[in-house]
Amino acid sequence: MANTKVKITEPGWETFTGNFGGVEFVNGASEREITEFEMARIAGSVRVVDIATGKQLNDAATLSENIGTVLEPRDEASKISPKAFEDLQKPADAAPAAPGVAKTYTNDELLAIADKNGIAGLRDIAAPLNVKGRAIPELIENILAAQSATVQKVVS
Repeated sequence: MANTKVKITEPGWETFTGNFGGVEFVNGASEREITEFEMARIAGSVRVVDIATGKQLNDAATLSENIGTVLEPRDEASKISPKAFEDLQKPADAAPAAPGVAKTYTNDELLAIADKNGIAGLRDIAAPLNVKGRAIPELIENILAAQSATVQKVVS
């Protein structure tokens, strides 16, 4: 939709004069053409119509205009096999670690290690990363930060 001038049709606002949503109105009509963004912002609060066409401008009007529209299926959408579709639904395996980079742990994995092996288990993971910490939360935070920095260096 191109920029357009609008008229407020909301009862009680039809003769509004002033600034509304960053747009200057005189007697309910915008002084200048407004962008789609401005129109959406204003139409979200009051009813407005396009001055040139008289068409109501808001999401509900757009939806009602498109009632009965039939969308044609895309050719490539119907060519997928049931097996391929099932494969798409499965979560992707974790990406292998880059050469020279130890396994990357998630926050939940580190918490599970801390539950099972305590801070000593976390320190075993932290040592190759040159990470230290005096408490489990601090150590987990430092491990996650170091892993992130290591992955970024390998990717760069």
